[in-house]
Amino acid sequence: MRKIQITFNITFVTIILFFLLNFVLGIVWEIRTNLKFKNFKAYDDIVLEALNLSEKDGLKLYLETFINRKFDYEQFTEHAESNGYNNKFVNVTPGLGRKTISPKTCNQNIYLYGGSTTFGYNVTDQQTIASYIGELLIENGYKICVKNFGRGSYFSTQENILFQKHILNQKINTDDIIIFIDGVNENGNRNSRNTGFLFEVMKAVNQDYWDMYKYTFPMFFDSLAINQFIHRLKAKFHLKKKKNNKKKFFKIKKK
Repeated sequence: MRKIQITFNITFVTIILFFLLNFVLGIVWEIRTNLKFKNFKAYDDIVLEALNLSEKDGLKLYLETFINRKFDYEQFTEHAESNGYNNKFVNVTPGLGRKTISPKTCNQNIYLYGGSTTFGYNVTDQQTIASYIGELLIENGYKICVKNFGRGSYFSTQENILFQKHILNQKINTDDIIIFIDGVNENGNRNSRNTGFLFEVMKAVNQDYWDMYKYTFPMFFDSLAINQFIHRLKAKFHLKKKKNNKKKFFKIKKK
């Protein structure tokens, strides 16, 4: 009986310490990340000059692009960028798309669909392809609004679904212009960024109530800070290894 009690105590303490470790790691990780970005130089001087931004504004752009901007779930397309319309450089919602340079009143619209290039990663709202088109139209006296519905990692299948959704929701008028910009993401028949997770969630919600834990616990366990930290370290290691292998491949040997 004593052995059982000792085993139970050890198991209980181990579980408590494990969850306490995850809690502490989560807090420390967040504090460390905030401290890292306090004096972080997001872009080098050449890029900052091209963007016409100070180092401080460059960091602001980076944070709004990659750290403070999140993805929402969207029906059929799986994901859409969202961080509101009150930011300095990156303003986007699933319903409005990314902010562009456009006239206050418009007789016609141009809808742009595409991936991260169309969205405008690493550039401000005013430096996207959509905004440059809008600026040219204003300079030439056209009252045409440009709508930027480019989204990170999107390919033609998702873009076409989004286009169809806009038609169904009566966002698009008969004389509006539709432009698709595709390139490096293009495949047309691959998984999106959320496909794996949504597949697992669907398996869970279709189980009997008393069996759901079998499918949800692995997802919960994987979400713990210590596991995410390990995933992060593995990703960094593989990226470093890939870069080193690339350097070796392109290294020119002297005769």
